[in-house]
Amino acid sequence: MKRAKKGLLLKLILAALFIYASVQIFELQVQIGQKKKVIEQYTAQNAALAVQNEALQSEIDKGLTDEQVEKIAGSKLNLIGPDETVFVGKNG
Repeated sequence: MKRAKKGLLLKLILAALFIYASVQIFELQVQIGQKKKVIEQYTAQNAALAVQNEALQSEIDKGLTDEQVEKIAGSKLNLIGPDETVFVGKNG
């Protein structure tokens, strides 16, 4: 009788280990699928940024025209050209 109980206990332990391992493998497969999706997103984002970088690099290689320099100076640096007039209101 003891031998039958030991055999049954061993089978139950092995079954529990098998179920545990199966669940762990399934969870890992789900995580792998999620990570692959993230990798695909980053790959697409990387490709888009590479195209943008190439466009910006070509602009840098061409250099800025005088018109572009004046536009940047006026809009971002609040500078004016020698032929421009500034009007200041009461509020500044």
